[in-house]
Amino acid sequence: MVGGGQRRLNFSEWFQGELLPILMRTDLGENSHVAMRAMQARAVQVVQAYCTSLKPDEFGVAFQSIARLMAVPDLVTAFCSARCVSQLALLHVKGTEESVQLVSVREHSVLALGNTFALANRSESEECLRVVLMCVSALVEVNGLYLEPVLQAIAEQLPSLWERARDSVPIHSCLLSGECAAHLPVCRVKEFIFH
Repeated sequence: MVGGGQRRLNFSEWFQGELLPILMRTDLGENSHVAMRAMQARAVQVVQAYCTSLKPDEFGVAFQSIARLMAVPDLVTAFCSARCVSQLALLHVKGTEESVQLVSVREHSVLALGNTFALANRSESEECLRVVLMCVSALVEVNGLYLEPVLQAIAEQLPSLWERARDSVPIHSCLLSGECAAHLPVCRVKEFIFH
């Protein structure tokens, strides 16, 4: 309810009219007004919170827009986007059914993975690196064999993440036992991590 219960919130109208234009902006840099960057991060969080309210045609544009935001200079927006992409990617995985939303995730997963690994290079804390790895894991889980053409590129990213994790047991666990390693051929993972 909005305005003391006078009318109901129509999420689709809100998404199309206000949230999507904010999510589509990739031109916000470090010199952009702090309030606008904060609004963008908040818009990502709203979509994550209400992602089950997205219509099938809205889901694809939301996923693609938020996947692009993982590459923006503002780290708060980038990490909010990584969390949201993880949730959106796994939201419509049910049995063997190919939903419109799942197809949208698969169409934009290479972009999302590229931005996720680029974000990993900007991550300084263990928690931020864990968020990035959970996003990689979700994208790999959702795509499975669909990622075969880029499997080599994904596997090549793992050794540098392993080295950056140093002695972090949670990060090493993410790399070894997470869905990321589970969906990559075992020999490639061992070859790249333990070379």
